[in-house]
Amino acid sequence: MNWCAKQAGVKVPNVVSTILGEASFRKANALFHEAQVGDFAFFNFSGGKSPEHVGLVVKLDPIKGHYTIDGNTSDNKSQANGGEVMLKQRPNKFIVSYGRPTYAASTGALPSIPPTK
Repeated sequence: MNWCAKQAGVKVPNVVSTILGEASFRKANALFHEAQVGDFAFFNFSGGKSPEHVGLVVKLDPIKGHYTIDGNTSDNKSQANGGEVMLKQRPNKFIVSYGRPTYAASTGALPSIPPTK
């Protein structure tokens, strides 16, 4: 996530440690419980409240779960570790919080994906 943000010219806290990344967004008053496209979604897959994984929200679906682009994930392995970058639809029950970067309109960095059926 940090490498992608840097390539897009977007400054974000270091989220390699998801716990410290979430705390940095909180300290900057940029942590939310409702998503917007472009937010960093923090996930916990084991039922706790501390984030274990992070993905970039690219499409909102409040019913079935938001679409995110995640690194270090896979289809058949651990949701939080797998060595692939993938588009995932994540059930809302796994989402802990959303960190909201400040996107400059001139960067063109705000993500988008085609509509899904």
